[in-house]
Amino acid sequence: MFAKVADEKKIRCFRQAEFVISCRMLLKVFLLQTMIALCAAQSLHALPKQVAPVAVALQQQAGENGMLVWHTAHYRITSPTEIKGEDLKRIAQIAETITWVVKNETLPLYAPPPGERALIAIYPDTKQYEAAGGYAGTAGSYEPRKSCLFLNGSYYFESAPRAGSRLTPVHNEDLLVHEMVHLCMHRYMGRLPAWVAEGFAEYYACMHTRAGNFSFANPEMSIRDHLRDRYRRDDPTVFVRAVAEIAPLHGRAWLDLMAKLAEKDRYQAYAIALLMIHYHLHGGEVRRGSIVALLEEAAKQERYRPISYAVDGPVVGAALQQFWKPRGLQIQYPVADKAP
Repeated sequence: MFAKVADEKKIRCFRQAEFVISCRMLLKVFLLQTMIALCAAQSLHALPKQVAPVAVALQQQAGENGMLVWHTAHYRITSPTEIKGEDLKRIAQIAETITWVVKNETLPLYAPPPGERALIAIYPDTKQYEAAGGYAGTAGSYEPRKSCLFLNGSYYFESAPRAGSRLTPVHNEDLLVHEMVHLCMHRYMGRLPAWVAEGFAEYYACMHTRAGNFSFANPEMSIRDHLRDRYRRDDPTVFVRAVAEIAPLHGRAWLDLMAKLAEKDRYQAYAIALLMIHYHLHGGEVRRGSIVALLEEAAKQERYRPISYAVDGPVVGAALQQFWKPRGLQIQYPVADKAP
């Protein structure tokens, strides 16, 4: 009898030991999976989840050719008129912070124009902005041939009317982020497919929250909210151009498409470029690696040559609809070009 009791105790002890071992194994698996997930997240962005505006030292320089001049660490800012201190500092902080973000990404994105400081030319109103070379009807535009970012100050200054802008100040700041990304990627402009350049610019504009603050905590939510704000906040439908239409375009062809589209429809091209970049950056190592290879090829070029990149329009288009539907976006293509 005593032997039987002893055997039962041994069995119970054995089962308890098995249970403890199983729990420890499950814990190890959980910790390993967590570490893998964290490593993957860190490899995607070598950035903190929240980025605060960098400290900016604005130094006024001697005026040149009737222009006031200020220097920051990376930029030469000019204006034909005085700019209120808080307005100037806000623009400088956004410019320096997005530069820090692009430089510290794991992707080889930072390819600024030659020289110690790139030029940001701010004009106080639409008339002067367009006369200097800014694109008509825009709040800002980067001109690669002049290595200059033109800004229409009436869209950015808290102290000035916004020249009929239908966007809120925070959206105008997002436009500044967009154009600053083009400046930071200067040596890639015209070489990369247009959707890559425009997609990256919109991607970082989505991560911008306000006044040089960026959040990388939840890219999908940031993209969803950004797009729904651009259309209708209470409607998940987002109208975009077809992937197959956008994928082959380079610089001049992109501008030709913008000229062809009605003004109210132009953002559809930027929206699909944004979704295509997200599809590649967050779609696994193969897709992300293809973008890295594209950037590396562009960086090696000694002479200008547009780089082709094959995209299966119907497949990617359908994948985007499937991915975003449960995340609060109903992707709507032009009727004649709907993804199957």
